[in-house]
Amino acid sequence: MYSEWASLEEVIADNVGQTSVLQNFPNSVGRDVACSIVKSLARHLSVNAADCQTSQLNTDSQVQWTMEVLWHGLGLPMSEYETINDCVNVYCEWLTAMTNPKDSVPIPILEDPNAYTQIIIRHFYSLFIPRDVSGVDRQGMLCHRVLRALESLARDSSLMVPDTWNIILQFLLAVNDTLLSPPIVKDSLGAELGRRVVCVLFKLWLLACSRCFPSPPLWKSFRNMCLNWRHHIALIEQWSRTNLLLTARMLRIMYGPNFPELKLPQDLKEEFPVIPADMDDDRVAQTWFRFLHILHNPVQLSSPAIVSNTPKFLHMALTSEAVVDPSQHPCLHNLPEIFFRAMKGVSAVVDAFLGISQVELLDMSVAPSLSKPVAMTAAVTPPLKKKPAGTKDTKKSNSSIQKQLSTPVTPTVSQVSLSLEDKKSLAAGRAKCNSILHLLGSWLFEAALVGCPIATETKDNTESRRSGSFIGRTSLSSSAGSAPALTGSDHPLDLELSYDAGRAEAVGALCRIFCAHKTGEDILAVYYARFYIILKQGLQIKENLSGPVLSSLLFNACNLLRNDLEGVTVIFPDLVSALEIVLPEKEPRFKLHPNIPLVELRRASIHLLLSMLCLPLHFRNLPIKEILKGLSSQPVTFVSMRPRLINLVVSALQVETDSVNTQMLLGGLLLCTQDSALCEEVDQASVQEEMVGGNDSSNNLLAPEETGTPRQGSNWSLDSDRSSKSFTSITKEFDSAQGLFVRSIYLVCHRLISTWKTDLNVSLAALELLSGLAKMSLKQKDLLECKRAVRWICEYIVYQCSRPPQAHSKDLHSTIVAAYQCVTTWLLEHHKLLNDKECLNTVLEVVEMGISGSKSQPKPNDVPPTYKGDKDLKPASMRVRDAAEGVLSCMLDLVGAFPPPSGPESLNSELNEDSLLRYTKGVHSLENRRCFRYFIIENSIILGMLEQPLGNDQDPLPTVVVINRNPLGRHVWTMRLRQLSRKKSLQAGSRSFLTPPSRPAPSNDCGTHYDVKQSYFPESVHNLPQTQAEKSIPSLSSLVKTTDALEFSKLQSCIQQQAAFETSVKLNESQRCHPKRPTECNPPKVCHEFQTARLLLSHLGYLSLEALKGSVNSPVPSLIALNSGSETFHDDLDMLDDMRSRTSDTLLVFYVHSGQKTVTEILENETPIHFYEFLRSMGWPVDVRQHPGWNGLLDSKILQQDTAFSSRPEDVAARTEFDAISKILYWADHSTELAIIVPSVRFLQLVKQQDMKPKDSMAEFPYVPLSASSKQNAEGANEQTRAALHLDLNLESRQKQTKEKAEKPAASPVASPNLSSSMRRRKHWSRQLSVVGHEMRVLVVWLESYEDNTTFPACELIAELNGSAATQPQEKDIFIIFVHALQSGLFRIHLRGGTSSSGRISMATPLVDGMVVSRRSLGSLVRQTTINMHRRRRLDTDVYQPPHVKRRLKIQDIASKYRNKMAGPEFYTALFADLNQEKESIV
Repeated sequence: MYSEWASLEEVIADNVGQTSVLQNFPNSVGRDVACSIVKSLARHLSVNAADCQTSQLNTDSQVQWTMEVLWHGLGLPMSEYETINDCVNVYCEWLTAMTNPKDSVPIPILEDPNAYTQIIIRHFYSLFIPRDVSGVDRQGMLCHRVLRALESLARDSSLMVPDTWNIILQFLLAVNDTLLSPPIVKDSLGAELGRRVVCVLFKLWLLACSRCFPSPPLWKSFRNMCLNWRHHIALIEQWSRTNLLLTARMLRIMYGPNFPELKLPQDLKEEFPVIPADMDDDRVAQTWFRFLHILHNPVQLSSPAIVSNTPKFLHMALTSEAVVDPSQHPCLHNLPEIFFRAMKGVSAVVDAFLGISQVELLDMSVAPSLSKPVAMTAAVTPPLKKKPAGTKDTKKSNSSIQKQLSTPVTPTVSQVSLSLEDKKSLAAGRAKCNSILHLLGSWLFEAALVGCPIATETKDNTESRRSGSFIGRTSLSSSAGSAPALTGSDHPLDLELSYDAGRAEAVGALCRIFCAHKTGEDILAVYYARFYIILKQGLQIKENLSGPVLSSLLFNACNLLRNDLEGVTVIFPDLVSALEIVLPEKEPRFKLHPNIPLVELRRASIHLLLSMLCLPLHFRNLPIKEILKGLSSQPVTFVSMRPRLINLVVSALQVETDSVNTQMLLGGLLLCTQDSALCEEVDQASVQEEMVGGNDSSNNLLAPEETGTPRQGSNWSLDSDRSSKSFTSITKEFDSAQGLFVRSIYLVCHRLISTWKTDLNVSLAALELLSGLAKMSLKQKDLLECKRAVRWICEYIVYQCSRPPQAHSKDLHSTIVAAYQCVTTWLLEHHKLLNDKECLNTVLEVVEMGISGSKSQPKPNDVPPTYKGDKDLKPASMRVRDAAEGVLSCMLDLVGAFPPPSGPESLNSELNEDSLLRYTKGVHSLENRRCFRYFIIENSIILGMLEQPLGNDQDPLPTVVVINRNPLGRHVWTMRLRQLSRKKSLQAGSRSFLTPPSRPAPSNDCGTHYDVKQSYFPESVHNLPQTQAEKSIPSLSSLVKTTDALEFSKLQSCIQQQAAFETSVKLNESQRCHPKRPTECNPPKVCHEFQTARLLLSHLGYLSLEALKGSVNSPVPSLIALNSGSETFHDDLDMLDDMRSRTSDTLLVFYVHSGQKTVTEILENETPIHFYEFLRSMGWPVDVRQHPGWNGLLDSKILQQDTAFSSRPEDVAARTEFDAISKILYWADHSTELAIIVPSVRFLQLVKQQDMKPKDSMAEFPYVPLSASSKQNAEGANEQTRAALHLDLNLESRQKQTKEKAEKPAASPVASPNLSSSMRRRKHWSRQLSVVGHEMRVLVVWLESYEDNTTFPACELIAELNGSAATQPQEKDIFIIFVHALQSGLFRIHLRGGTSSSGRISMATPLVDGMVVSRRSLGSLVRQTTINMHRRRRLDTDVYQPPHVKRRLKIQDIASKYRNKMAGPEFYTALFADLNQEKESIV
């Protein structure tokens, strides 16, 4: 840099070598003259206010002669302290001539202040010459006074000329060289003033750069002289501080005010003045660059031989018998800490350019175990440099010299623990990696290999490298002064003399640089090669293991495999080996970096693990190349690393105690299992295609795997060798998906019951993983393992519910609710589990415990069970009871019946009263629903009964059509009372069941008739005498009184007449032949009128007197008749129908091209084919005009009216296919509906058009947000017109209507004749709710450039889509899943937001921030994370109620409003009343 300039070192040495004239006289003469004259001058200074006089020195010669005396006085021994103090006072007062002159300043100095100031500054050097150790303290005080005077002079003077500045800087250089060049000696002036003089030098030099920029010779002198001071920590600290201060200013110059401001340490702001604002940018740049290189190469600090190669060290070695080799001086034992601080300063500059605003400079120190100062009591000869045989041992004979050597002054600094959060926030406009490496790379690369012998083929190859090559230079410099390398685990490295701390900083800085790689950024190949060599050396776990370096590497390399770094997979095996000594152990076997907590190190290791889980199945048999030849004889393939990765995940979960780390590992475990299952499924499909001769590989692999949805599959991989082994064959020797499934269930369930049960977020993550396992598609699932999983989850629920009352909290109940939801998922996905009596009993016991608070029989066969009527209902909470009731309802309604035949889009029947009346016989008015009878049973089910047969019913059987509205939805049943089963009726022929069964044909051959008189008693009974007991029963005639004689006679007459009639009948019958037609029994005629509602209620057992009365547990009767004649009754029924039976969520998906930041740009994007495939993998497309399920709070009828939006060009249609105007992507299971929308510009235009319409407009835009006041009723509400989506019984009529709708615009819903009056009277929701139906918004953003995640306008997009009337969203209420496609074909995930307002619930799984996923599992994982995030937010919401609870409460509200309070007789009278007259009036 300064090769063409001469140094001023000799000039400076000449200036400080001059002496006063009084030095030529004897010491006593000079001392006496100085004492007398200085005492006289000091008496009249301004400090002595009482005797202050004007100076009598009026000529230059007088002043110069006096200054010779003062110069000599400054060099007197410290025994003449008063004289020296007076000399300092006189000179300091005379220096005020440059700022604010005092009265005592001589006139010649006032006339030419710069010339005399230069002389005074030169004379001050005599004060800094070391003297006797006993007077160091007093000498230090005077030196501090002079330094303060110089600081004041440089800061306040406006008269200083360049020569004065040069003299000040030369003086400071000379002082620093005098005090800092010699080896450190305890209690010396250099040890006392070292930090102060260095600080003043840097501060005034920095000030000079802004006022009078130093000349190149002066810069060169400064740079050369710093080489002599490098064994002082103070120099390195000041160098780092100055670099940081200048770098902060450079960042504003280079990147503008939007770049993250560098947060400087508070002590740095106080100690250094802010760079003047008027200092031009060129000066700042020059100053920054020159200061940065003022130490030459800071890596040389790791070499004691180089640092000690100075004249003063050589002089010490020659004059001292205690030190033989200059490099073995005890003060050099501090070089490890000095090297660390230098690398820390370089690392701070790297962080500044990366945009990490919070840097740790002096707040970090090396722990004693790494690089603590060593007491310098003796010179130790290293093992590699033994003394010659003839050398005298001077350890015992030089005790006097040893006492002078001791520990240097070391600043006391505090230790600060690092966190990954501090390293994540990189500036979007940060410097390129190449730029930083050009500037600092040579130092960092060299420092990262200090003490690491690089494996080379031969020694000759190493020596033959050119001198400027990387490996050659680092090898030589590393071996010059580093400690011996570790050769085995049995010989631990002497950390006190190692340079691992500085090396760790260099490795960490390099990792942060390469991990800051931007999308599409190029890095020189030579930098890649050097970096990978360093990583391979740092990841050594057998030989040359360095705990601090390994800790720093893993901590700072989280994004190593997430960026598109060329060839980064070459270190994949080394990373896995390093993780194997970190994650499976509770306590690592190596020494950690003191500033990196174990929890943070494990978290960083888990991040690395999550980024490599998909690599084996992605690259499969691709070999991993070695960096250095000859280290491995057999190449390693990616798929061979898979068992090690799986074992890492499992073993890490077994020992992990941190909540966040555990959740991350659970997400990784589900990723492994699901990706493995999908891979096996694809391989099996590929094998089948090859067997049938199918060679088409263009199918989409990303289609959803749920039942009932179309699926497409393909074996997509980067491996072009189609003949390679399939994954199924590979996993024969490794873990298969089935094996992972079983291992995951065992591990997670056991940990959930034992250690995770008290942690809310970990429990939720574990239950989410178990739910994901339940939905996983495997070829063969072991039902026994599924049964065990359900049993363990039930045991978890029992434990949580059985905890003492003081342990019950909202978080505890949230885990119980989530566990019940998990049980429901397992039962629905494996409905055969209910065929197992033990499993069924376990589930029912847990349901009973959730509803009542206890089990009927706590222990089997122990005590008799407690019956339902005898139990006190004391559930853990209402939330727990509702969740348990939900499990029971799903068991009875959905298990084994989901998805329904119509598909998972709707669990409800689309038939309602209007649809049924349209096809009912004899009913011609759709406006009157009085044909229906409405009852509520058990205060939770509304039965609407229609006793009129439908039009397609040709059989006059007792028929009733029942509309069942219960908490799980609306269902329509048709019931008939048959004499024969349907099967027998069909076998008998058409309509044969209407004819009663015929009697057998009579036979005239009756046989011989015997007239035998039957005897009931033996014939001899009349011959037996009667006893008194027989006479105890009197005859009837003896009991008849006079008053009863008439009645008795009438009775006798009737008896006689009946006996005569029977006798005559017998006589006539005996005379007639068979068959006897007049007396034959014939069935009655077929009845066509039935009270079927009464019959149904009777068969259900609800017409008893007990059913009409309340019970102990419920004051509401089991059966309630409703008054359906109320005007608002059907409106309430319609409102109940609009309340969805499943949770309804909305997911907004955006595609962001590189550099896009505005809403309009993002909405106008054209989506590529791979993004379209990703969309299709999350759900299946549906038409919002005919879709019966959740559609994102959109009313399709309004869209049908707008022909401008319904008709669109083909190119626009392809670009905006799923923008909710015509289509959306939809996914549903038993509990959740998910609408996936890709908003477009025309969607936004429609939002704005609706904002301009009047508030009372009936044709309101269908994008209907919910108001905050209607949260409880509107959660999941679907405001689409249900009547327009009814299920027509006549298929041909429906097809005809669909065709007519397609040909002409749909009519207004107000004027439509097909809508009931209640539908026309329906009120519109106010537009004040969010897109997704509650406060949580989930967005998926596909990024072409990963750096655009920091500028994505999430709040602006949501605000635009909500319309002007909606409240502005907050960042905390928006959860964003960023997806970035890597060049390898994998996808990087970044999560932002999602933390609940209470802070208790964190992000959901399975996706984890930083995870790298495969193409085949991306869509499924994004969908699961979205649904789980919504579920977690609902668990954390105090006012949230499940859908079945809302519907039940609405049913109870209807019961209280429209109940017919009738007594028993009135109820039966109304029930048996004939409705024929009413029906005729309706017709």
